[in-house]
Amino acid sequence: MVKGSHRYLAAAALLAGWLTASLCFGQPQTAAAASPSQETVNLVINGKAVVPDSPPVIVKDRVLVPVRVISEQLGLKVDWNSEKYEAALSGDGLMIALRPGQWEAEVNGKRVALDAPAQLRNDRLFVPLRFVGASMGGKIDWDGDSRTAYVASTGEPSSPPSSSPATPGTTSPTSPAGQAPATPASPGGAGPSPASPGSSTPSGTPAAPAGTTNPAPAPAPTGGLYDLDWQIENNKDIVVLAKTDQPQYQLTILGGPDRVVVDLPGAKLGDDLLKNRTINLGPVKQVRLGQFREDMARIVIDVNGPVTPQIEKTADGLRIRIPGTALLRHPGTPLILLDPGHGGSDPGALGPTGKREKDFTVAMALKVRDLLVKQGVDVLLIRSADMDVSLTDRGIINNRIHPDLFFSIHANSASAPEASGTETWIYGEDSRPFAEAIQRKVQPATGRSDRGIKQARFYVLRTSEVPAALLESAFISNPEEEALMFSPDFQDRVARAIVGAMMEYLKRPMRT
Repeated sequence: MVKGSHRYLAAAALLAGWLTASLCFGQPQTAAAASPSQETVNLVINGKAVVPDSPPVIVKDRVLVPVRVISEQLGLKVDWNSEKYEAALSGDGLMIALRPGQWEAEVNGKRVALDAPAQLRNDRLFVPLRFVGASMGGKIDWDGDSRTAYVASTGEPSSPPSSSPATPGTTSPTSPAGQAPATPASPGGAGPSPASPGSSTPSGTPAAPAGTTNPAPAPAPTGGLYDLDWQIENNKDIVVLAKTDQPQYQLTILGGPDRVVVDLPGAKLGDDLLKNRTINLGPVKQVRLGQFREDMARIVIDVNGPVTPQIEKTADGLRIRIPGTALLRHPGTPLILLDPGHGGSDPGALGPTGKREKDFTVAMALKVRDLLVKQGVDVLLIRSADMDVSLTDRGIINNRIHPDLFFSIHANSASAPEASGTETWIYGEDSRPFAEAIQRKVQPATGRSDRGIKQARFYVLRTSEVPAALLESAFISNPEEEALMFSPDFQDRVARAIVGAMMEYLKRPMRT
């Protein structure tokens, strides 16, 4: 049921308030891997086999080991600086500073190119074994047959060599995957950077990785996150556009559920910025924003599975690309966007027996989708499950996709239980031919009274750039119609009628 946009807006306001109070931003579950080798890697340090609680991994032909192994086996102290997002390894005249995801480190004050960046994985900091071992003057060898890395430490720190054979599959490990390091790709760097897994805690500061300490309060913010938008590229990728004057960022990938976290040190959220953007297309479910701590804004992108995001700086801020698969299977064929009304915290109208409009609308949308697919039509849904989608997001999704038709499914309601019938709503006259086809086919299928075609300024209709119609199938407030609406036979009949009307309308000349 649509009684004007205020119902949707109220739900959106409640949702925004809840998110602001309890964002659950980046609370660690299980960190997703950035495509490491899953085969066992053995480790021998100074002639002793070492079996850490988190096994070493190979990333881009480089062995990474938990920092705890370094601290325990090579006699280094490890500290974590949450303000700088940096680990410091020190001992016997050696000081190494390195940050997760960066291809450079500092060794006794000098910047040195890394053969692999440190990574945060499952609450643990992993560091490149060759680099740390060589920095201590040690010898690093790799036995490919047994998949064993050997470290022989002399205890005499030295400047790390720019290249030396040390890791699987390479002889010159000064750059990732055989590429020259040139300008290192790092969080906050100018080009796309590979994802580095990690975690954070809800306590207001990034988690100190296992085996490190976590000092220092956060300074006041010096910039802001002013706007956030998104777009579809290449018919598959979702690109999140963050307008910010803070060029540095920290990228984290989390699992359980899968999400991408981009922290902006020194940034404060804009006061009028929407805190939640539902996208529900391709790889991305939604984007959430929050003030993780006083000096750090946070962007959380909820995704539909493991992803490898790419981030690049622009003149206005950051472009966060989430690669996906083709949204449209048959480019050039008609595309219909279905909008099941309500959802999530907004149940829509309730029937006399407590049945909810939101359940009826999504059930109908799924049936219509399946029938349209059989007709060879591309179909996308605003939602296919019980989730919150604001009015604003419904309009944005519609106009980003720009389908041939936008169709919103609802159930009507009235204070008088005898109110009955089927009606179709539009905003502009350009949508009338589509609505006429819907009403002409659907009303006989419902078997209820014909309430005709009506016009209103419903948000999803007035903001649509394509022909758009909203169907009030029947009155859920009417006991007889409530029972009908949740019967499979009624839903099947109405779904077939909707598809018949759409196919009839699509025989008209199509846009190119």
